[in-house]
Amino acid sequence: MKKIDTTLIVIIIITFVVFAGIIFAALKLNPEAKKYSASDSTKPKIEISEDNFDFGKMKTTEIKTKKVAIKNIGGAGLDIRNFSTSCDCTYLFVIINGQKSPKFSMANNPEWSRELAPGENAELEIAYEPRIMPVEGEVSRTVLFSTNDPDKTEVEINFKADVSK
Repeated sequence: MKKIDTTLIVIIIITFVVFAGIIFAALKLNPEAKKYSASDSTKPKIEISEDNFDFGKMKTTEIKTKKVAIKNIGGAGLDIRNFSTSCDCTYLFVIINGQKSPKFSMANNPEWSRELAPGENAELEIAYEPRIMPVEGEVSRTVLFSTNDPDKTEVEINFKADVSK
């Protein structure tokens, strides 16, 4: 009888440790950004150099890139996360203090997020590579990401290009 009690206690402890590890990992991989209201005087605030641009005429064999500056002009840390694109032919990197993020495309990377301190800048290096999803004519693509700026929790940057063979 004592061996069964010991085995049961060990199983309960192992189960508890496994579940605690799963919960800890889930919280660490997708931490919640601090939330602010629009009326908070010390809220984060994103400034984007442009949210709509045109790559112009390009061949399907070309790759064009554009750097879009973002800045936290608010009074609290600006969390940026959940980067994705509307097509795998579009991808981006986030560059902060010379360090480049992983590559983001259609499948976002929820594990990656960063906080921009008040006054801190970052660059989004957006690339369009039409050969990945060959189309001709005028195309429109989108880059998406989330912030904790209460006035702009979802950011959308749109571009177009006129693609030919």
